[in-house]
Amino acid sequence: MPTALSVGGKMVVPGRDVNSRQSMAGPYRIEQLCRENLDDFRTLLVTPPHSWCWCVAWETPTWEGWTDRTEEANHSLREALWLKGEFHGYLLYCKEAPAGWCRVGPRRTWPKLCEHFGLEPDEDVYSFTCFGMRGELQGRGLSHVLVAGVLEDLARRNVSLIESFPKKIEGRVESGKVWMGPVSVFERAGFEKVQELKNNWHMQRKVNP
Repeated sequence: MPTALSVGGKMVVPGRDVNSRQSMAGPYRIEQLCRENLDDFRTLLVTPPHSWCWCVAWETPTWEGWTDRTEEANHSLREALWLKGEFHGYLLYCKEAPAGWCRVGPRRTWPKLCEHFGLEPDEDVYSFTCFGMRGELQGRGLSHVLVAGVLEDLARRNVSLIESFPKKIEGRVESGKVWMGPVSVFERAGFEKVQELKNNWHMQRKVNP
């Protein structure tokens, strides 16, 4: 069982007993992704509008042939990574049901991401790489809730620098097009734009100066 963490001043045990608060969508909690809650994550990954990808976009070596991959191939890759103990993420629960997730971990975890954005692999910089939320819960501010809880946990774990790469998209768009997170969510969480990339912003926030 993972060690306990504190979110919002309340004791949190990743994997089972986590932060309880109220939101527009109802009571929620946040858990670190771990072996014990993988079935909840699997439920999210096959729930519309999510499917096919299985959150492995940054796990494949290159983008070549990415759109030709099958859902079965992506699922198999994800399960193989879990078997190796590679979790790197958090789950958001609303009214005790899995509602959304984000993937975040040391930048060096994803060589493809480093190459794509021209960055050096780094163990100390943590990267947000992927977000998802159940369709009926989108637009209720829950991504803000999730990011805030994750930042509190990373601060507790003495992570000093966190980054994100949201797409340069204005206005309200389909969730599938902001799978790396909306700019507004990161801005509200205190991230600053440090570099304009071709299709994305490179944003960072210091957690433990």
